Amino acid sequence: PILSMRDLALLTPKIIAAISRMAVAHKVNILAGSLPHFENKAIHNVAYFCHRNGRVDSQYKLHPTPAEKRDWGMVGGNSLTAYDTDFGRIGMLVCYDVEFPELARLLAEQNIQLLLVPFWTDNKNGYLRIRLCAQARAIENECYVVIAGSTGHRLSTRCHHQRSYCKCRMYTGCRS
Repeated sequence: PILSMRDLALLTPKIIAAISRMAVAHKVNILAGSLPHFENKAIHNVAYFCHRNGRVDSQYKLHPTPAEKRDWGMVGGNSLTAYDTDFGRIGMLVCYDVEFPELARLLAEQNIQLLLVPFWTDNKNGYLRIRLCAQARAIENECYVVIAGSTGHRLSTRCHHQRSYCKCRMYTGCRS
């Protein structure tokens, strides 16, 4: 599995370049989800935001899950960045990172208005953890939170096909 993830990571630049071209061609901003990124002999899970003007921003996942560490040898990033867009200030947390309240708080202190959370879960329990934590982050930080899950099948060493489980949602914090 680690070698397969490294092979996929080699395709990430081409995938992001193609999504960025689509964002420019259609004049839309696109949260491109997260993809593996190979850097300094380590695999990271990185979210990408493709702007309609061609700029691409990224956010490394800070807390890889135990399964990501074990199965793919992933390591976490070490910084959070808020980005200015043509519709406001955004931050990104990759999947499991939304379950750590202090990360969203650090982005809120950078004045984000929207928190984007790309995720992949393979069962309802995983999805519910992401959903409920995202709702809490919206309320705690008085910002909008969008969760966007990957869909479809993935090949797995544990079973022949593993389905993803997701629903995309948007939550709002209660501002008085």
